[in-house]
Formats: sequence, C-alpha cells, structure tokens
Amino acid sequence: MKSSIIAALLIYFCSCDAFAQNVLLKGNNTSMVNLYGNPKLGSIALTQNPKKQITNYTAQGYKLLLYFGKDKSEAQKTKTDFGRSHSGIGVGIQFSSPNYSVKAGDFEKRDEAQSFLESIQTSYPNAVIVSDQINITVK
Repeated sequence: MKSSIIAALLIYFCSCDAFAQNVLLKGNNTSMVNLYGNPKLGSIALTQNPKKQITNYTAQGYKLLLYFGKDKSEAQKTKTDFGRSHSGIGVGIQFSSPNYSVKAGDFEKRDEAQSFLESIQTSYPNAVIVSDQINITVK
C-alpha cells in the first residue's frame, strides 16, 4: 500500500510542469528559455566580492639551526647577532623544555639552505640544516 502511494506521488510530481521557466521554440529550430524570478538575484550575482587570494602559507621546507642548548641568554644573543647581520632573513627562538633553539631562514629547497649555510659558516660554525615548517609569501 505504501509503495503504491509513493509511486503515485512520484508520477504526479514528475509529470507536473515546472513554472519557473518557459521554453519557446522559434522558427529556425532554436529555443529560448525565459526565467522568472526576483530581479534582485541578478544584481546580487554581479556584485559578489572577488575571492581573496592567498598571500602567505606554510609548507615543509628547511631552516638553519644556529643554536641548540639550555642557555636562554645565549639563544637570545645568537638571535640578536644574526638579526643585525642578516636583517632580510627571519630568525626566531623556539623553546622545547629544557632546550632553546634558534632557527633562521625559510628555504623551500635544500640547495638554497646549503648555499646560505656556506656563506655564514665562518660566523656560525655549528649551524646545520634542519627540516621544518616554513612561511612562504606569494609575490
């Protein structure tokens, strides 16, 4: 009984005309569709804000580990000294109990990190390349 009622309702709704549009056939076998609706909908669609483009994101890359140890003042000194001599390269301190680590740079490729490491090797002989999350800025 239920299935026959459902089937009857399904046939009824499928056979009804949709009154939201009319299809008009023209003489040259082309058709034209007239849509009826609120005219404000068209203006809303035209005035949508464009999608904001992503300018910054994080990814897996490489940083230089300049200092790793328990001395907070030494970590701060390393960060300050590196920041003064390389102002264009980001540097930060991370604390993971009981050690402080000073990491510098955001390198997407290991080759870039290696060439920069070679340029600072005399000032930071214990610096090593580590894999880490890096910040990437889209230009």
